[in-house]
Amino acid sequence: MIIAADESLQVGIDAVVPLSPRHAVAIGWAMTPRGEGTELSIAAGRAGDCPIEHSSFHARPAIQPADPRHAVVNGFILVFGMPEDPANAMPEDAAELVFTLQAGDRVVRADLRDPRIPRDPARVLVQTDWQAAFGLLKDAAASPLLAPLAAQADRAYGVFGDWLARLPLLRGRQEKVAPLAEAEALSAPSGEVVVVLRATHPVPPDATLEAALIGYYASPDGGLPALVPVPLAEWHAAPLPTMMAGYGRIDAAWLDGLQGMEVVLQARLRGEEAFCLRIQPRGGAVPPLLDALCRGNRLAAMPMDAGSGPAIALLRAVIARREAAFAPGLEALAAQAATSPANTPASPRTILLLGTDDPSAARLFHVVAPEIERRCDRLLLMGDAAEAVAQVFARRGRVPAVTGPAAVQALRDAAGEDGILVVDVARYAAALAAGAGQDDALGQPLRRADLTRLLALHAAAGCGAGLPDSLARLLRLVRATPGELPFPPAPYAMATPEVADLVNDHLARLWTAGDPAARARMEAPPHG
Repeated sequence: MIIAADESLQVGIDAVVPLSPRHAVAIGWAMTPRGEGTELSIAAGRAGDCPIEHSSFHARPAIQPADPRHAVVNGFILVFGMPEDPANAMPEDAAELVFTLQAGDRVVRADLRDPRIPRDPARVLVQTDWQAAFGLLKDAAASPLLAPLAAQADRAYGVFGDWLARLPLLRGRQEKVAPLAEAEALSAPSGEVVVVLRATHPVPPDATLEAALIGYYASPDGGLPALVPVPLAEWHAAPLPTMMAGYGRIDAAWLDGLQGMEVVLQARLRGEEAFCLRIQPRGGAVPPLLDALCRGNRLAAMPMDAGSGPAIALLRAVIARREAAFAPGLEALAAQAATSPANTPASPRTILLLGTDDPSAARLFHVVAPEIERRCDRLLLMGDAAEAVAQVFARRGRVPAVTGPAAVQALRDAAGEDGILVVDVARYAAALAAGAGQDDALGQPLRRADLTRLLALHAAAGCGAGLPDSLARLLRLVRATPGELPFPPAPYAMATPEVADLVNDHLARLWTAGDPAARARMEAPPHG
């Protein structure tokens, strides 16, 4: 519904949708005189003004003023409070509900009760500009008031489902995605994501890349995961010579139960050349995530990004953001571990079997299962062959064996407990083959401070896809063997030597955060 005062002052109401008995959202656009101050408000007659509790604005390029020199158009999303009278709680039931847009002494008003205004947001999002749908998705993550839009049990993604279904869905890395040569996304256990859109031709310096994130959360009943818009604690994007790259991070409070994610991107290459797409990041370690920011496009006419000044500047900016976000917490955990008592109680007893990557490992556990079972009340298994090993214990039925995302979540839940025994399966098998007894081969339980620190280091600075590499690095750090580097460089071939140096120095600072002695050993000049 469009109401116009003249050619430079107009308002369009796309939808008014009830969110709860006390709140509704208005979606639309406003055309206002360029350079002139404007005010907007919503009122319910004698019930008074309806407070606008959340607002955001976005481009609406499909709507053009008669003379762009004299007017400008902005889309809006306004969440407003409804009258307290339950009889007037829904927009269509209110005795009066008026949207007012004022510019100077000119006013345009829209009756939000008008039956011509759609109330079905799913249909509106499909039919209107995709900038409005993208803006509403970002707002649904930012404002709890809009959460009901995504939380509909009978349809995936809630009211966004039909619109999202029209966007291309990519996974990991994919080439030749029009208008791009390549799109890639990577994620880390810390809740970080890097997205790179590589073009075949130079990208202008005013290109923009925005992101909204949808998390896949474990269902309490074991059913399909819940799909929840998640706010980005930070998002930093930049155009590079032949690509656009973005780095995002979610707050740690959103990590519990997170099984996966997808990123919805809004990219503007040049002028009106803009598009949306969805991509599910490939999970992994931190080094490839950071390296992707500088890895050039082999399909580009001029592959200028790898090691370029803008790419290195972006990498440095992301490194600075990561250290600001993670170093204080890692310093506190290191200090806590340094002052924790060495002894640990025997209960609760949980054994984590790391590196169950070889299906043949199941044969070993057919033999040693009784020894494992009498030492624990629960097993957590991680690795490519974790399911095969878990079946050995499942058939015996002595202790529960948990694998996959459930094992990761169980370990995170147990981070405040003592007596968790972390066993690297390869080292365990080698120790038994060398004649070690069970107790010596299994090793000592980790203190709660060590386990908490291990999980935090693996998430923020892990150099391998699994926990075994991070565990080995933590033990090396704790041993402090003279002449041994506390942090050996990540075994990953990066875009350029300069990128490798920046990333490894950054990871070393995180691994030695709060440990002055280890930091000094890292910075000491080599002998010889």
